Amino acid sequence: MPFPLQLACRFFFLTAILVFCISPTALTLPLDYKEKGFLESFEANKELQTENPAGTTPYILEELAVFQTGSTHGSDCWGWKSSGGIQYAIMGTQLGILFVDATNLVAVDTVGGSDCTWQDMVTMGHYCYSVSECDTWLRIIDMSFLPDSVHLVGLFETSPGGGRSSHNLAIDTAKGFLYMEGGGGGSSIHIYDISNQENPVYLNSFGVGIEGIHDLTVINDTAYIAGGNNHAFYIYDMTIKSTPTQLTKVSIPNSGYVHNCWPTEDRKHLITTEETNGKTVKIWNIDDLENVRLLGEYLGPGNLAHNAHVQGDFVYLSHYGSGVRVLDISKSYCPIEVASYDLVGDNCWGIYPHTEDSLVFSSHLDGRLFILKIKADDTYVNANPDNDGDGVTDECDNCLALNNPDQTDTDVDGLGDECDDCPLDPFNDADGDGICGNIDNCENYNPDQADTDGDGIADACDKCPNDPLNDADSDGFCADVDNCPTITNDLQFDDDSDGVGNACDECPGDILNDDDNDDICGNDDNCPFAFNPDQIDSDGDGFGDACDNCPSLSNIAQDDLDSDGVGDDCDNCLTVINPIQENSDSDIYGDSCDVCPNIDNPDQIDSDGDGQGDLCCCFARGDMNHSGGEAPINIQDLTSFINYFFKGGIAPGCPEEGNVNGSAEESPINVADLTYLVSYLFKGGAAPVSCN
Repeated sequence: MPFPLQLACRFFFLTAILVFCISPTALTLPLDYKEKGFLESFEANKELQTENPAGTTPYILEELAVFQTGSTHGSDCWGWKSSGGIQYAIMGTQLGILFVDATNLVAVDTVGGSDCTWQDMVTMGHYCYSVSECDTWLRIIDMSFLPDSVHLVGLFETSPGGGRSSHNLAIDTAKGFLYMEGGGGGSSIHIYDISNQENPVYLNSFGVGIEGIHDLTVINDTAYIAGGNNHAFYIYDMTIKSTPTQLTKVSIPNSGYVHNCWPTEDRKHLITTEETNGKTVKIWNIDDLENVRLLGEYLGPGNLAHNAHVQGDFVYLSHYGSGVRVLDISKSYCPIEVASYDLVGDNCWGIYPHTEDSLVFSSHLDGRLFILKIKADDTYVNANPDNDGDGVTDECDNCLALNNPDQTDTDVDGLGDECDDCPLDPFNDADGDGICGNIDNCENYNPDQADTDGDGIADACDKCPNDPLNDADSDGFCADVDNCPTITNDLQFDDDSDGVGNACDECPGDILNDDDNDDICGNDDNCPFAFNPDQIDSDGDGFGDACDNCPSLSNIAQDDLDSDGVGDDCDNCLTVINPIQENSDSDIYGDSCDVCPNIDNPDQIDSDGDGQGDLCCCFARGDMNHSGGEAPINIQDLTSFINYFFKGGIAPGCPEEGNVNGSAEESPINVADLTYLVSYLFKGGAAPVSCN
């Protein structure tokens, strides 16, 4: 890569010049590069400068050295321990970055090239990563050559698209990812893979709000984010870098500018600071992310805290005018100041306590770097009272009137189990119904604990007191009134008004829902009340054979005058119930209504109106009086014949019975019949011809 101005850009304001000298995202510099230019302006001052007399706190911060830069402005600080066991302090100043051998109290090297009041830096392995708000890019500094020197090995963008500035950065050293804040807006956190530590690879950006953020700490794929003017802190799962997942957002009531946050080593508590006068340092219980609770608060005499770091049970604070403050938070509900280092008129900006040899680094706005060491004060005597004699002073005794030396507090509410009416309820029966929250089925007052649907949620706070699944489909209708309780249907449409919503009604147009169980809804079934899965309709009238009262003839009206189940169009007795449709003589008239069922008589003549057709009225020819019986033809028949034929008497009821000889003449009853009858009765003549 051509770089003709490399030599000219190697000194003092390196980064500012590089902005104009190069266009690439990253710049690799020779490994022998060593920035010099303001190291000579640092002076070691080992004079003790503390206002806290011995014996006033359990610990003291012993001053080992003070390094005063020629700069009028200092910013953040960090630390790093070499493989050789030397502890180094790293400080940002207006002129650049200072590296101090804190073990031997010697300033060893600097990286200049900026004129910026704010620098931030973190380390991973033997590399220091630094950003500023003054277009200095992301600077990667190799510290492996210490105590001889440090080498600036590369410059990289701080955000996609060539960003050069960032206020804050963090490294998840367990996972190998770098996070930089910058750019504001909705996606102000930028993620880089630094598995190749000299070549960061951009992965993704995300954010928490339009106001952007201020600070973040990332440990083992969990990001703790201070929301600045969003007045909240956030916790994110960063396992999937392309889609970070918000685990919780905690809005801080009446907050100031939420400046930084740092978790305890067990990650059950989080410390937050608010860079606003009069706003406290807060200790939160985050063991249950669905129920984050504020446990304790602290504010130093200067009323303005800046940054908090946690090391073991101690919180180390850079507290502006109150200098360095150290809190014991082993009882999270009762933070106790155990050490301080304060200078009149001082402004403590940065703090770094993460060392293995009790060293603490403190950077100040006036350009000073303090190398301190925390150690127990053997002259300290705790003068606080212990009224119950359990060895715990009253200021932090969680049961003031009961002897409880173990201070067990299962629900972490600041009340020891010995005197806690609800030892498993951190809110101690918040609704005042006499039932502790851990067994109370409702956060509202409900001493009777009534739970009609047995779902473990009391009626007093159950949105669906008669629905144990509590609106499982989340459509706003409880199952006991939801016409489709398993499928979301917030409009509750029910076209067939059968009480089953369209969304889960197999037959939304059939109120009886396939009553015949042939898997065809009634509104589509040509026989809705008769099982006919094949839907055969022989006459094509829209009525399936299974229910068509005349399956062989199209009869859309399905009229059935006699209601015998046989349609009028094919019923052989329209007005007489005859579902079997018997027709012995096959004459289109069913036996049930045929005046002569055994003789084909399409005209159905019944002259005497007795219901028996003329063609089938005769018992026997010659039986003129229609007497019937075993011997129907006798003298009375002869008398009836003579009266009819000669005297104008009554005609035979059945003309065929008068036609004794069975003639087919036009006037079948005549004198020949009389002769035939006399011959039969008195002369042994042939019997009358039988009836048809």
